Amino acid sequence: MLLQWQVPGDLTSRRFGVAAYKNEEVMDQLRELSSLHEKSTVIQKALFRIPEAEDGKKIEIEVNDLYERLLSSHIGDRAKAMFRNGRALGTALGRISRDKDHKGHYRLRNSNGKSYWTIICDGGASGRDAAPEGETDEAQKGH
Repeated sequence: MLLQWQVPGDLTSRRFGVAAYKNEEVMDQLRELSSLHEKSTVIQKALFRIPEAEDGKKIEIEVNDLYERLLSSHIGDRAKAMFRNGRALGTALGRISRDKDHKGHYRLRNSNGKSYWTIICDGGASGRDAAPEGETDEAQKGH
């Protein structure tokens, strides 16, 4: 009897024969832990640091200027650990821009051999871990 049982059409898949179940709660947690999410968060925090940053606020910046800004920001040590150089940052930006969770917030434009990225504030990362009004970057690092 079991040998004659057929897998229902909505549960079949070409790979392994059965469609995989993906728990949305677990998938959300995995996305939060992904390196792309972490890299996007660092970029967002460096560019849109103030808690009042509006969702949709944007900046266009050349990749090497962005790298310098990241290193000189309040999270420069973290940025340096993630991005060895401007080329590594550019590669990461390309991956982030293709990621379904970040796709609408990163756009590339090439001009005269340089890469310019338009980065749009996602409204989530900008306010977290930002130094409160009047607190210095050095004080923020100690928290």
